[in-house]
Amino acid sequence: MLRHWDQAQTPYQRLRATATLDHEQLPCLQALSERTNPLTLRKEMYRLLTYLWELPQAATRIA
Repeated sequence: MLRHWDQAQTPYQRLRATATLDHEQLPCLQALSERTNPLTLRKEMYRLLTYLWELPQAATRIA
């Protein structure tokens, strides 16, 4: 038995391949996809999570 895997795609690429987007949505999503850097987004998410955990009420809500 030989398995065949599809080529890896981003969620945007998969959505675009389904042809469910109308002509007004496509340019907007394409621009968003082009200006979004996944590494920068990840770093920002972890920076904000660290900030949230350091808030005074963060420690008291867990207990």
